[in-house]
Order: sequence, then C-alpha cells, then structure tokens
Amino acid sequence: GRSLNELPEWLLPRVRSLGLFSQPGQGINQVLANEYLEDSGIGSHVEDPAAGPTIVTLSLLQPVQLTLQAAENGRPRHRDARDPEDYVKILLEPLSLLVLEGPSRLNFTHAIRQSKRVPLRDGRVLRREKNFRRVSLTFRGIVSDRRSATRSDFPEGYQTYSVRGASG
Repeated sequence: GRSLNELPEWLLPRVRSLGLFSQPGQGINQVLANEYLEDSGIGSHVEDPAAGPTIVTLSLLQPVQLTLQAAENGRPRHRDARDPEDYVKILLEPLSLLVLEGPSRLNFTHAIRQSKRVPLRDGRVLRREKNFRRVSLTFRGIVSDRRSATRSDFPEGYQTYSVRGASG
C-alpha cells in the first residue's frame, strides 16, 4: 500500500472533522480506493471485525446502488437461506458519504450488484455503459489485535477452492 500522506492534504482532516473516528484508538489508518467500471460490482459481505466499528465510504464520479441485507452472526446468509424480498437499496450519489456503524456495520451485508441499470431519484435510469466509472474511497480504522488470516466474510460453512492452471 501507499502512505496516507499521499492523499490530498485536505481529505483526512475533512473526514476526521465529522467526528466518526473520535473514540480512543479508533483513528483512520487505512483508505481503500475502488474503481467500478461498466457493470462491475462487489459481492455481498460484512467487513471483517478488524476493520473497526466504523466504515465511511465517499462515492465519486457516477452513482450506483448499494444493497443491504440482514446478516447472520456477522456473516452473509447462505443464498438458500436469504429472503429475496428482505433488502434495502441505497443510491450512492457522487460526493455522497455512506457511514456504516452499529447495527448497519455489524448486522447487515452490503453489496453492489453487477447491473446495467441505476434508478435515480428523479425517476430516470442511468445505464452503466462502457464509459461508466465510479470510484469510492473507504476510510477504516484497522484494529491490529483483531486481525486474522481467517476469512469471516463468507456464509457459515462456505467452502473455498482454488483453480490451478495446466502445468507444462
């Protein structure tokens, strides 16, 4: 990763001024930059507990919908156990700030679907074409003594596997 000092000098003080990372030992020590092109998304997940109690995401460039669904024991429910009607969609507009803390941080998964359509507030629909680009900056306070090599963002009992290329 790169140093936080490489961010624009006004950015971290502005986010800190919101008072969201004001508890002792809860400073911002990681900023993730994600780029979403065309209809790319991110699967349903709950951030690892090591990511701290507060997660703040600044959306830039183009809007997208975020989906929140109930989690189970801090993990996404297996797709067979999910209620397909029990979710909330949130429009993340350019320059909007999403704050996940408390129940929204711990008891819900969040995802950005791979979708070509983004319903806007005024009733119009934005089509995510080849030139669609959204960038997000996610501010977190990683709690070093809660870090683990074990993934906790998969449903209970989820099996992972790796695919190996042909040798030779």
